[in-house]
Amino acid sequence: MVIVFGLALDQSAFPFPDDTELGTLYLGPTNLLNTLENYLGLSGHRNDTTYLRIEQYRQLINRHAESAPGAFYQASFAADAFATANDLLQRRDELLMAGYSFRVDQAMPERLRVLVELEELLRAAENINWYPGIADRIHELIRIIPQRKIPIRTIHCVEPATLLPVVYRRLLRVLEQAGVSLSHLESNPVRGNKDLHQFQRLVQGEETTRKLQGDGSLILVKAKRDTDLAAFTAGLVRKNSDFRPTLILSGGVQVLDNAFIQEGLPSLGLRVTSLSRPPLQLLKLATSFLWAPLDPYHLLEFVSLPEKPLDSELAYQIAQQVANAPGIQSVGWRSMIAQYFQQLEERYPDEDHPEKGKIKRQYRFWFERKRYGNGQKTPKIEAIQIFAFLESWAREEGQNQKTAYPPLLALAEKARQVRELLDTLPEDSLSQLDLERVVRTIYEPAPLLLNEKQLAALPSVLQPHALYGPTESCLWWDFVEQEPDYFFSRWYHKETGYLDPLGISLDSPRSKNQRLIWQRQQPVLHTRGQLVLLIPEITEGKAVQAHPMQGYLEAGFENLESIIFDIDQVEEREKLKQFFVLPQAVDLPHVQLGRVAPFIRVPERIPLENREYETYTSLETLLYYPYQWVFKYLLRLRKSPILSIVRESTLMGNLAHRTLEFLLQEAPVLEWSRQAVYD
Repeated sequence: MVIVFGLALDQSAFPFPDDTELGTLYLGPTNLLNTLENYLGLSGHRNDTTYLRIEQYRQLINRHAESAPGAFYQASFAADAFATANDLLQRRDELLMAGYSFRVDQAMPERLRVLVELEELLRAAENINWYPGIADRIHELIRIIPQRKIPIRTIHCVEPATLLPVVYRRLLRVLEQAGVSLSHLESNPVRGNKDLHQFQRLVQGEETTRKLQGDGSLILVKAKRDTDLAAFTAGLVRKNSDFRPTLILSGGVQVLDNAFIQEGLPSLGLRVTSLSRPPLQLLKLATSFLWAPLDPYHLLEFVSLPEKPLDSELAYQIAQQVANAPGIQSVGWRSMIAQYFQQLEERYPDEDHPEKGKIKRQYRFWFERKRYGNGQKTPKIEAIQIFAFLESWAREEGQNQKTAYPPLLALAEKARQVRELLDTLPEDSLSQLDLERVVRTIYEPAPLLLNEKQLAALPSVLQPHALYGPTESCLWWDFVEQEPDYFFSRWYHKETGYLDPLGISLDSPRSKNQRLIWQRQQPVLHTRGQLVLLIPEITEGKAVQAHPMQGYLEAGFENLESIIFDIDQVEEREKLKQFFVLPQAVDLPHVQLGRVAPFIRVPERIPLENREYETYTSLETLLYYPYQWVFKYLLRLRKSPILSIVRESTLMGNLAHRTLEFLLQEAPVLEWSRQAVYD
């Protein structure tokens, strides 16, 4: 068995093998872990237990805090227990992956001592069914491998061993001691004097001519907006049938895939993630129904979602009611609900009709439940019921449609995770902040495949270092800053100084930065013929920063402008014709639409019926704006609601009108004194 191992090989990678290679596996970290566990009989672990492990560690910290008042984490833990538990758990896992034994030593720094004490509590805890994470599973592999035989002959590493995270260096070292041969996939040396070769020499720290020839082997294409650049790129690929580049998709992948589909090119079949996907919004809005008063903005968002566990017609009427008069169970609310259910009875006269029962159950579940006021806590069981209901509805709706609806199935999975996490909490009741933190622990974007990958689609990778072998041409989409912000080490110098003599080496910002530099260079070094870098100024409506590799170009070459082509400039765009057949650019003329004349069609004869009574407002309208009086009170024309909460001043005016209405219904009101009116 031969394994090719790389940090980016769990997702799409390039080059693909020309033929099926019997006995050769291409594995990233997750797949390597699963493969080794299968060989050693250690498989069966769940991969989605991070949220449960955080809660289990939070319970350990609670126990530790009782016996260690004044521990360094106390203030943070009091402010946000889940975030603090998550951070401490990450520190514990990092130490475990580095091979730390968690032994007590009087000379150790305070924070390390606390982590050791927490580990002792974990090992001694009998009522915690600890879910092993990646760190625990790799630690167990390193312990077991020397005792067993594994059918692996060779492992070829994409990254140099010195740049791998510490845990994989340890794992590979143990495998090597068990008889596995290790090697590194070297890139071919640079040959030639084209612009691309000069760039490759510059990246590798060799001497260059500092002059570019503009021979087309290295091209920078710029545009103001990513949408314009995507449309141009798709047209370029369609017009040049022999141009089959490998795509490096660093960001904004959906924009490019949409442009390809518009041009009639095969879809790339990319998964996209978004936190604003409507079904995921339900995860956060559902808990609003536990608290009083019910937040009108959250309620309006809930009933306005395209997918919701509520009848669409009922949701629309609720939205209209809440937009005009926030709150529930008012006179207007009860009238609206009664009218809707009367219409429901007419629509489904059969008493046992399943749809009618379903609508009534949904309404009662959300709007006739007990709510808890400010400062109160809700019983945990009620929160669990909310997410169990949401999970059941989402799974049923997602599977009952003609084709499975992935967003709802993703929501069902997230609701299940929240329910599981709530089940593990030792508390019987939760505050609003506690529940918000539980949901936030689970709330993360779920990848969604909008279009299947189609036949003859261009090869593509989502990370620069997923290009681990030679390619003739490469097109780097969104060649802009996409990397995480720089950060400080999570460990103090005195802590690393204590661990170093013990042989415990942790991943430092320096080592992570060196790995990042190596990874971003791979598309440049592996391209043999032509490298095209696509640089928008604005991506998804936001200005973006230049890619760090662009600094190499600006510092290394004096005439960089000779390879830069701005497609928003006609002259520069035309210069690209020496390398490609270009899509035609059509400038749309500005058209003056003119002034739209409003019109209203009314019956020829308006029945001027006597109205039974006039209000102060209608009389004012009649006297000052008679045409409005005709439209509003005679023709009964109403503006359609825009389903947004009315302004606070309007609400205060409504209250004042209502107060005066009640006042005028009092019999002796005209005889009241000024003080009586105030009272």
